[in-house]
Amino acid sequence: MAEPEPKARHQAHTFTLPDQSGAVPTSAEARAKRRIATLEEELEMIKQDRGTKQRFVIYHLAHPIPHYFCFS
Repeated sequence: MAEPEPKARHQAHTFTLPDQSGAVPTSAEARAKRRIATLEEELEMIKQDRGTKQRFVIYHLAHPIPHYFCFS
């Protein structure tokens, strides 16, 4: 009787490369804190932009265009 062939010595192994991006896995809490910080930065930018627009409007209301520049 012939003996059955032995099973392959090496089973298929999956090989994964390490993450090359350098990204560090973060917890949900850390991601939430970072998102809050980002939103706070955006809010500050909006407030600054709003202040700039308000100053622009106030300046132009205080210094109206002379009538000779108005074309009717």
